[in-house]
Formats: sequence, structure tokens, C-alpha cells
Amino acid sequence: MASEAPLPSLRDLRASVASPTVHRFRIAKVVGVPVTLGVLAGALGLAARLWREYDAHPWTRDAQVRAQIVSVAPQVKGPVRRIAVRENEPVQRGQLLFEIDQTDYEIALRVARANRDKLHADAEIARKTYDRRQRLATGNVISTEEFDTAEAAWRSARAQAEGAEAGMRQAEQNLAYCRVVSPVNGYVSGITFDVGAYAQAGAPLFAVVDRDSFWVSAIFKETALPALLPGRRVRMWFAPLPGRAFEGTVESTGWAIASADFATQAGLPDIAPTVDWVRLTRRFPVRVRLGEEAAALPLKVGATASVKVLPDATP
Repeated sequence: MASEAPLPSLRDLRASVASPTVHRFRIAKVVGVPVTLGVLAGALGLAARLWREYDAHPWTRDAQVRAQIVSVAPQVKGPVRRIAVRENEPVQRGQLLFEIDQTDYEIALRVARANRDKLHADAEIARKTYDRRQRLATGNVISTEEFDTAEAAWRSARAQAEGAEAGMRQAEQNLAYCRVVSPVNGYVSGITFDVGAYAQAGAPLFAVVDRDSFWVSAIFKETALPALLPGRRVRMWFAPLPGRAFEGTVESTGWAIASADFATQAGLPDIAPTVDWVRLTRRFPVRVRLGEEAAALPLKVGATASVKVLPDATP
């Protein structure tokens, strides 16, 4: 009988099972290193390309729609008699916004006119007296002292008449101030009062957004400012209008921002810096003028936008 083949040892079984796995691991190790290095090199190349693109054509998502906001405040005080507009309503320059009760100012105007007429009459009497004293003084009929007294009285009466004339004009102006009109073409915003509310002179009651003054304020890093010369063309995207791009041009760059190092900085924009590697990079506002298509949009003040600088330098 033929002898039976010897059974394989445990070590031989382990070697036969492990050898394909070890072989595959060695292949993966040999192939994986170049692939990893290639992916890393591609990522670095892409990052460098994006950095060069940003350096040549900066862009930012930190931009907002801005416009001039006109605070509407009466120049005289009194109860509001009529409100001629509604919240968010478009208005034209010179359009009536609201009226203050005119009763007190009509009375004041009548008093001012009566005072003006009286003092003009007093000035006329003083002038005639002065003319008579002048003729008498020429003939040495009266003393110089009497003549000087008549002249001083006439000059004083004339000055009082001129003051009364100015007072009457002020009363007329105060009466006209009871009608508050819009100083600009725009949109009414912030009406929170009703008829009967007492208005104080100089205290704003609401605002009008000047619709002819819209622009975009874009915040760029200080390292990008050399590329943002006035006249540089930009492209804008507004969040309320996704997918649509609009043209604009750089109008100006801010000259100052608020800083803890400044003792006096009233009115300066307070913009938080960004951290680039180990350095704080300051950011400055850039004013962008809207193109014709963007200027025709019904934009909202405070709406967010993205701005990218285009390759060509001038429009």
C-alpha cells in the first residue's frame, strides 16, 4: 500500500493563509505611497492656484447693501394733526409726510404782524420828528443835543421795526414748518406714532431711505486693497436674488476703521479683524457703485452680497 502523505503542520497552514494577505498589503503599500503623494501635490497646486486667483482678483462674501438714511424730524413742536404717508410707502421729494397742528403758529403770526405794523408806525413818526429837528438845527433854532436825541430815537425805532420784520418772517416760517415734506425720493420706514402724538422740535419721528443713493459696502482684507483702485470693475451677487450677477465699479476705499489704539474715533466703522496664520489682518470697507442694472433693482438696505473683482482694471 502506498504511504499516506504527511499532514501539513500548523506553521505551514498559517504561512499558506497569510502569504496572499501579506502580498496584497505589500502591493497596496507600494502603490498607495505615490497615489497619496500625487493627491497631496494636486491639492497643494490647487490651493496655490486659488491663492494666486484671489490675490489677482479678490472676492468677499462680507458685503451689504447700503443707502443714505434721512431722519425726519419737525423743526417746530406740537401735536401731530395728520399723517399723509404709510409705512414702507414710496415718496417723492417735496411730498407731504405729516402735519403739526398750526393753531398756535397762526396766532403767533398774527401777533408778529401786528407788532411789525406798530413798530413800523413808530419808526415813521420818529423819522418825521428827526426830519423836523434836522431843519430846525440847520437854522440854529434848537440845540445840537435836541437834534442828536431825535436822531437816536429815529435810529432806535428803525432798528426795532427791522427786528419786528424779522420776527414776522420767523413766525411765517414756523407756520410753514408745520407741514413736513420729504427731502428726498425714497421709502418711508419706521412710523410708530399716530395722529395726536406730540412732536418735539429736532426729535426724529421716522426715516426715509434715499432710493437714489444705494451702494454696496464690501469688506476686504488690507492685503487686497492695492487691487481695489477706483474704477475697478466688480461683479456682485445679492442673496435675495440667487443665481443673478450684476456689474459695478469700485468708487472708493475707506481711510480709517475703529481701533482700540485710537483715542478719538467717533463715526469710524468697527470691523473685526481676521486671523491669517499667526497674524491679525485688518479689513477695510470698500464702496462699490452699482451699475445701471443693479441700480434699477428694488434693493433692501442691509441685504447681504458677494463681490468679486474682475480681471480688467477699468470699465
